Amino acid sequence: MSQHETELVLSLAYLLPVALLALLLFRARLAHWQKGLLLAVLPLFYIAHYHALHDLAGWPSLQPPPDRFELLGQEVREPGQHGDADGYIRLWVRVDGEPRSRLYQLPYSREMHQRVAQAAQRQADGHPQNGIRTGGAGESTPTPGDHFSFEDRKIRRPPAKTESAGG
Repeated sequence: MSQHETELVLSLAYLLPVALLALLLFRARLAHWQKGLLLAVLPLFYIAHYHALHDLAGWPSLQPPPDRFELLGQEVREPGQHGDADGYIRLWVRVDGEPRSRLYQLPYSREMHQRVAQAAQRQADGHPQNGIRTGGAGESTPTPGDHFSFEDRKIRRPPAKTESAGG
């Protein structure tokens, strides 16, 4: 089941409890305006809850990735593949100094697909990759103006041990 189908099923599954609550409310001894207000506010809580769930770990974030990140993995779905009309590019990233990683979903573009494929090949050759996002800064969703580039990650090595003179 695609993500859009899952979202539709979740949205439709919400209607049943609302309908049952509406039935209970209309049997309750409340003024009609109070019942109407409760029924109007419930969908707003659902929408806020639904969007908050997308920000939890495990769901791909639809926000743009940070400006600098370590690329851990990627998935590219071209338009038309597996019934997904628009396609997408998912980047699994970690920001320096952060213990947790995050999955970001970007709109598909052929240019980005080529860059991600090259970065994946470099990773497969043993060269960890850093990602850099420029353009579209400050936007709350990824835009076509976002430009991503990838470069080999410099591996930090501890300083060489020096032998002590006394021992």
